[in-house]
Amino acid sequence: MAAKLRDIVTWLDRELKTVEFDDSSANGLQVEGAADVRAVGIAVDACTESFRAAARAKCDLLMVHHGMIWGEGIRAVTGVARRRLALLLKNDISLYASHLPLDAHPRLGNNARLAKILRMTKVGPFCTYRGREIGLAGALAKPLGAKALAERLGKALSVDARVFGDAKKRLRKVGVVSGGGSMAVAEAARLGLDALVTGEGTHADEVEARENGVAIVYAGHYETETLGVKALGAAVAKRFGVECEFLDVVR
Repeated sequence: MAAKLRDIVTWLDRELKTVEFDDSSANGLQVEGAADVRAVGIAVDACTESFRAAARAKCDLLMVHHGMIWGEGIRAVTGVARRRLALLLKNDISLYASHLPLDAHPRLGNNARLAKILRMTKVGPFCTYRGREIGLAGALAKPLGAKALAERLGKALSVDARVFGDAKKRLRKVGVVSGGGSMAVAEAARLGLDALVTGEGTHADEVEARENGVAIVYAGHYETETLGVKALGAAVAKRFGVECEFLDVVR
């Protein structure tokens, strides 16, 4: 079964509220390919490996979290940019990117999915970034040690999650911000959260976390951001009747 690219893009933009986000990513359709879509690939990153995998899988559309166009856009079609564009254009593959909108989505987003893995309750918005709250904070269904929480995440994401801070600390209130979300440490401390779950962080944020008694659980930038694209892909497949495949090119 085939769907029209324009119909999928219209639905994605509306569902993700793409125009509402101030983002360094050029969210939305970044490269236009075939008008008819039968197979969709999903990946975290718009990179050569993802594009090659999409071509092998005969995808007509590739949806990613980290797109190819950022900031002021592509200034020159040379080197890596040329090779990436050549792959897409040669194989008539469209590229759709959703960065902050996919982090923040209340059902399909990276952070909504992380909260579900952690069985969080009383969940509410957290981590204001570029004028929008992109993360979530809430309570664990049962208090859990930081090490045990890291093990739960590690099992769900197939990653060696690690704890920065007191690994034995009992956690009750937790914030989740996928990817490079350690900038939320200060807000976590102000809200009295016991821990911040994210992908990776900076030394400065770790120092602030230690001084504020906030544990950080790192579960991998890539791994924490596979969740949103997988959920989005499943939603597109169900709505439009197209095939959808996750392209796990990093592992």
